[in-house]
Parts: sequence; structure tokens; C-alpha cells
Amino acid sequence: IVLKDDYKDQVNSIIKLKKDTFIFASDTSIEKNQLKDFYNYTNSAGIVSGNYCNKNNEDNLSLNKNLNMNCINEVDKIKNFICIKDYESYATKARLLLSIKNLQHDLIVINPYYKKDHYFMPCDIEFIKYKKGNKITKRFIYAYLNVRKSKKENKYYDNVYMKSGTDNVNFWTNEWYNALCGNINTSYIGDIIKCGYDGVFIDGLENDD
Repeated sequence: IVLKDDYKDQVNSIIKLKKDTFIFASDTSIEKNQLKDFYNYTNSAGIVSGNYCNKNNEDNLSLNKNLNMNCINEVDKIKNFICIKDYESYATKARLLLSIKNLQHDLIVINPYYKKDHYFMPCDIEFIKYKKGNKITKRFIYAYLNVRKSKKENKYYDNVYMKSGTDNVNFWTNEWYNALCGNINTSYIGDIIKCGYDGVFIDGLENDD
């Protein structure tokens, strides 16, 4: 869930629906001067809050006081998360992996594609599954998947199902469905499974109507 500036009202509404459900709230729309209060308020409500890295909050990772060095082996143990999609500031894939490895977050969501023809391999995912460079405290690594958009560096970018001149996908087409999950050996989901991700963070499910 992406919470807006009026997040307190949203949180109060969400709590009523929360029975036996784990809710992850993103800070992507929260102003920098509100981040600390955002984390405190959502965490006290039992909602897992985290960073959706962008120009507004990439330097505020330490504000989430739920960062820890606990070993995470179940979803209900997750206390924080971070979503990293933009790799432009990393000169090499190795530098990116080392930066991710050094984070303390319980759940890290990453774009599976560093650059065109430079994808994360099973050994890369295994490498970043441990917090702060050790081999003891594991965490979850999820792959980011937007079912409505595809950038050119994506392995499955294809003009057959793209809207001309945009990153938008004609998501209702059979061609896009097959690229996503049509064949375990040749699909987006198939690659995610083979690489050893713990799960998938699905974006683009909002209703535009």
C-alpha cells in the first residue's frame, strides 16, 4: 500500500481490515520532514513500513527504527522493507550488490535487471540474502514486477505488446501473458523462480477507472 500525506486517516481505516493480514506500507509519497513520524505511526499500528527508494528518501534509510539484525525466516517476522528499482548511481553490478548486502532490512525488493543483458544470477541473490555482510542473519529478497510497464533494459521488452513510444504494456494481450508466466523455462516468472528469489512484489494492479 502506498500511503499519502494524510496517512494517519488511511492507517486508521486499514487497521479495521487487518485481521490475519500482513500489510506493507510504502513511504514513496511522504515528504522528507514527515518520514520519522510516518515510521513511528505505522509501526505502532502493526503495519510494516519501509522505503521505496527515490529522490525523496534515498538518504533517509536510518529513520526507520525497526531496522535490526534478526534472522528472518517467516513473513510474519518482517519488521521493515526497502524497494530498490533505480540503479543509475551504481557504476557496476558488483558495487550495487555490495551496497544491498550492507543493508539491515528484513525484506529487500529489487528490480531483477541491472542493465540490458546484465541480470541477477542465483549466486547474486544468495549473496544479498544475508544482512550486513555476514553469513548468519538471513532475510527475504523479492523480485519487483510491474505488470503494466516494461523498460527497455528488461529482458522481456518487446514492441509486440508495448504501447508505441511509452513504457506502458498492453497488459491484456496473450503475448504479454506468455512473457510473464506462459512457460516456466522462458518467462519472467520462470526466471525469478530459477534465480532463487523468496517472492514477488507485484506493482501496477491499481484500477485506473
